[in-house]
Amino acid sequence: MNACNSRTVMIACISPSDRDFMETLNTLMYANRARNIQNKVIVNQDKSSRTILMLRQEIQQLQMQLLEYKQVKLINKMKEEANKHHEQELKRNREIAQLRKESRRAENLIRSLETKNRVKDVVLKRKQEEVSALRKAARTSKMSSKAAGRPTELVKSVTALGASPKVAKQKWQLLEKNISDNTFNRQSIVSLERELVSSSGVVNSNVNSISTQLPILESQITEIKLNYDGTLLYAATGDKVKIIDLRNDNTVKIWRLSNRVDCVFNENS
Repeated sequence: MNACNSRTVMIACISPSDRDFMETLNTLMYANRARNIQNKVIVNQDKSSRTILMLRQEIQQLQMQLLEYKQVKLINKMKEEANKHHEQELKRNREIAQLRKESRRAENLIRSLETKNRVKDVVLKRKQEEVSALRKAARTSKMSSKAAGRPTELVKSVTALGASPKVAKQKWQLLEKNISDNTFNRQSIVSLERELVSSSGVVNSNVNSISTQLPILESQITEIKLNYDGTLLYAATGDKVKIIDLRNDNTVKIWRLSNRVDCVFNENS
């Protein structure tokens, strides 16, 4: 027999006589059975302890698999968040570029309106000078019209100068025509003054309106830019529902401000 590292030896004693035949046969049979016996090694452990050990090993394996899965999932989530933040950064840069473009358009519009205002001031000054000159001419024509009530004296003076009555009549008709032309010019001057005053008031009101609206729009745009940065900073904490709401709110505000700037441009262009 062989048990682990030990060896068992059995000595069988038999007799050659016929008298001990049965005993010898029994001894040989017993020795043969003993030689064929093989021992099986069994650990001295109960069934419940073995089951607990197996379950602990299985739990440990499952915990390792779960840890690996969480690590892979965390890496994928970090990649998705990085891509999302990159896209949001690109979108924010595009919106800032658009706002800067709108701001440059507003500045160009203000400069063009200021240039037009200066040109209109020059034209207004020139027209005022023309009006002054025409007023002087009107006053001169009024003085001439006062002399129109004394045609006999004028004819007499013309006759005294040696001119014929026909020539005096022609000169008198020419004088009446000049008086009527001056009167018409005076009426034109008055209407022109009214138009210049009304156009100057419209230009000044447009410039004042743009000057008052643009700082408000620029401050609101700056506020949106600051809120935009705060949104991206808040998004780093992982509150995805909040970042979507804030970005949609900022997008609506930017769209409304852009429409307001376009309306100001269209009203004053």
